[in-house]
Amino acid sequence: MEETIKYDYGANRMITINLPNECPRCHVAIKPEELFALAYNNPNGFKRAAILCKCTACFEPFIVRYGTDSAYGPNRLLEVGPKNVIAKKFSDRIQKISPGFCKIYVEANIAEQMGLDEISGVGYRKALEFLLKDYIISMKLDNPTKIQKMPLMQCIENYIDDEDIKTLSKCAAWMGNDETHFLRLYGELDTKEKIKKFIDAIVFFIEKKSTVEEAKNV
Repeated sequence: MEETIKYDYGANRMITINLPNECPRCHVAIKPEELFALAYNNPNGFKRAAILCKCTACFEPFIVRYGTDSAYGPNRLLEVGPKNVIAKKFSDRIQKISPGFCKIYVEANIAEQMGLDEISGVGYRKALEFLLKDYIISMKLDNPTKIQKMPLMQCIENYIDDEDIKTLSKCAAWMGNDETHFLRLYGELDTKEKIKKFIDAIVFFIEKKSTVEEAKNV
């Protein structure tokens, strides 16, 4: 939302900024209440503004920082905090099949929420490998040590028969590799969001198949 905040750099000036529409603490959609605004120059002489806001849902305070790299350039959002991260939850069934996947995915997701974009994608790729290899091992199709040492794409080709899981796994692995390489094959495509979407679908199909197998053994 657009809000006009008044501040003083030595002369009365007005800036127009975008206040966040979600509380970083409770993650509820809000129109924050501004409590106090402060403007200052950083050591390089660039303009900065900090606004103390109050959430209208949880009533906790948070700070929004803005800055510009020129004397009169547009203000851009630099930081909103403090942030309370939301840990993704997985079912007991997935926890049992691959506890390593659950742990790695949660850590990657927390890194992403904290703005660590360069490492979170690598974490999602690692989580994918743990999920698929643990799933294959749980089906008892081959020696676990052999599967653990095998390249992920080879595991997908050799052991996953379900076409839905295979298609999703291949795409997620390709895009995951993009997060680890110096040159990106997919350019500006948001591979991280695609990987997360594909992993969610893989988890759904694995849970479905695992539940069906359980029913067959009743």
